[in-house]
Amino acid sequence: GTGYDLRGYREGRFRDTRAIFGVVEYRHMFLRGNGQLSRHGYVAWAGLGAMGGLDDAAFDGGLPNVGVGYRFQLQPRANVRVDWGFGAHGSSGIYFNFTEAF
Repeated sequence: GTGYDLRGYREGRFRDTRAIFGVVEYRHMFLRGNGQLSRHGYVAWAGLGAMGGLDDAAFDGGLPNVGVGYRFQLQPRANVRVDWGFGAHGSSGIYFNFTEAF
C-alpha cells in the first residue's frame, strides 16, 4: 500500500501480494467563542493491517498504527492536513497534504 494507508509506515517497507487494513478515525473541529465552528481541528486514529502471499492460508502478524493530526480549513472541504503516525518496529512518519482522505 501507500504511506497514506497506514500512516506511520514508509511506503514499500512491507510488501507482499495481498494486504488488508482498517482504520478508525475521530475528527473534531473546535468552536469559536460565539459557538460557531472555527477553522481549526484535530484528528486521532488507530489502525491495523496485515500482509500475506498468495500461497499463505492466513495473513502473517499484524501492523498496528496510531496517530494524531492537525487540520486547518482553507475553505469548505479543503483542509491543510499535518499528520504524525506511528507504527510497529520504531516506524513513524509526518504527512502534509492539502486534501482530506475522504
